[in-house]
Amino acid sequence: MKLFRYETPIYNRTVDGVQIQVIDRGDQRELRFGNHITQSARSLVAPDVLLLDYARAMMAGLLFVPKPDSVLHFGLGGGTIPDCLHRHLPEVQQRVVELNRGVVDVAYRYFDLPVSSRLEVVNQDGAMFLREDTHRYALIFLDAFHANGAAPQMNTATAFNMLRDRLATGGWLVVNAWGSDRELLAQVRGALRSTFEQLHYLSVRVDSNVIFIAGTQRNGPSLSQLKRRAEWLSQQFPLDFAGLLERLRPAFAPPRASTILGDVGA
Repeated sequence: MKLFRYETPIYNRTVDGVQIQVIDRGDQRELRFGNHITQSARSLVAPDVLLLDYARAMMAGLLFVPKPDSVLHFGLGGGTIPDCLHRHLPEVQQRVVELNRGVVDVAYRYFDLPVSSRLEVVNQDGAMFLREDTHRYALIFLDAFHANGAAPQMNTATAFNMLRDRLATGGWLVVNAWGSDRELLAQVRGALRSTFEQLHYLSVRVDSNVIFIAGTQRNGPSLSQLKRRAEWLSQQFPLDFAGLLERLRPAFAPPRASTILGDVGA
């Protein structure tokens, strides 16, 4: 892969058929899979800040579960979202499932993923993990991507049903989908609508990532509740949660549900 003049290669190795690259661009470190698509980015001067738009958008899941006690991630990348939660939610226990052992090594070595009893990384296929795992989680992030887009085996109705079974009561699923493939995006949205009682989304950019947030409860938080949560979360994280809430849209919700479709009381 050809680099730009202002980019400095730090690491380049193929592991399990995936070309894993770490590139520095000024004070920003990036993870790539053999092309110019940035999978993860970390500021070398302000590691507390989430740099990528899609990562910030995925944090909108906290509006529905502001104080999760347990979080499950599929897809590690540079580990920026698990790291952010680890820093700002001291009570949360996290488990990350990552298929590629090289990605795990790079996250620890080059992106300063914390070594902590509160953050476990499992090197395993996501679908196999779901079939074997018996734990339930307050919040699940599905961010499993390869070089050319989302991992297809984790974006099916079968996978979404298994993910639903792993959610605790009142839990929510956050899915990072690739918006440039309209047919696949429609399939993901349809599968989520058939599996969950509520579905909301944020568009990151035109023909870019779309973040879906799906819940199992018929009645979700009201608008006033979400606003209060956004205010509290903005004090805990270096992130504008009120801005995320403004961008949140309903993709599907049951009739008369207490959701952001209308504020029906706290």
